[in-house]
Amino acid sequence: MKTTVRISGVIVDSSYDCDWLDRDIANGTLTPSSRAIYAIASAAGDLEVRVNSYGGDVFAAKSIITALKQWAETHPKADLAVTVEALAASAAANLLVCAPKRAKIRAYSDSLIMFHSCSTLTFGGPGAHKDAAALMDRINQDVQSQLLARTTLAEETVAEWFAEGRQGWLTADEARAVRLIGAVVTDAAPDAPPRPADNFQGAAQVAALFATKTQKEQKMPLDNTPKAEDKEEEKDKGKDIEQTAPAAEEDDKEEKKEDEKEDEKEEKKETDQQADSGVQARIATLEQTVAELTAALKAANAKAEALTAGFRSKSAPASAHKAFADLLAEIPADLPQAEWDDRFLALRQEHPQAFQDWMKRK
Repeated sequence: MKTTVRISGVIVDSSYDCDWLDRDIANGTLTPSSRAIYAIASAAGDLEVRVNSYGGDVFAAKSIITALKQWAETHPKADLAVTVEALAASAAANLLVCAPKRAKIRAYSDSLIMFHSCSTLTFGGPGAHKDAAALMDRINQDVQSQLLARTTLAEETVAEWFAEGRQGWLTADEARAVRLIGAVVTDAAPDAPPRPADNFQGAAQVAALFATKTQKEQKMPLDNTPKAEDKEEEKDKGKDIEQTAPAAEEDDKEEKKEDEKEDEKEEKKETDQQADSGVQARIATLEQTVAELTAALKAANAKAEALTAGFRSKSAPASAHKAFADLLAEIPADLPQAEWDDRFLALRQEHPQAFQDWMKRK
């Protein structure tokens, strides 16, 4: 598996790695060092870094170079290549000079490579400007020494390139002649449009856009006029649709009927369950009512028994009341309570005077 990392547009530090610049990063206008470093570190197989950049932040470029060196150390058996697609200028040219020694450096035949002194802006007094100048001298000396060590360029030529306001340009053939690159690419197929890094948040949308565009280009015929065989095919499709439509409608009707039956079954089941619940509740209520009535009846019987108990065991009265007493004696004592009470009340109604005399005696 091969991973391709693109360094395009202007090389900037990681502070530019933010959502509102995703479009510029995706279309290759900017390359934040953090995106490039992440893509390099994520490469598992062979790695190719393709450069088409004006340059930019020298320290951001250095951090990318360091990531390349670290990757080369941890993947000693994997192939590593740095390819100039069109332009490698300023800090981007440093990627060629400072790349790991085992990297294959190459460029397309019409590519250009440019070196020059770094530059900066400072704000402050003379001391601040002197410090900035000293820092730039250090950076220039480092790049010049590595450029001289890696190529056959003359020291005077390199010094002239890095003089203030000067630039040193090399074509692909000239870069190969001084051994800056190892090969000139002349027969390679044109590259696809730039694609965002895998960690770009909008990568899926951009990738889908390229895929859709490519698919349309591949499928769109040059002549949009319908051909005879296309017309026949459309007619056949129309017939098939007409033939299958009624069958599809019948299937839909049958399916709808089955669904309605299932719905009716579910509704009936739910209704039955509700009815059963109502019946059970009614039965429980009736049982409670019967229990309450039974308890009330028992209480009434007990009270009546208590009221008439004295009459059942009463001995015969004196001769003055013998008539009513005799009548009571005629009532069998072993009769049920309710029947005995009925006969007692009947005697009372039939012989009110005897009852009053008997009560006075009592």
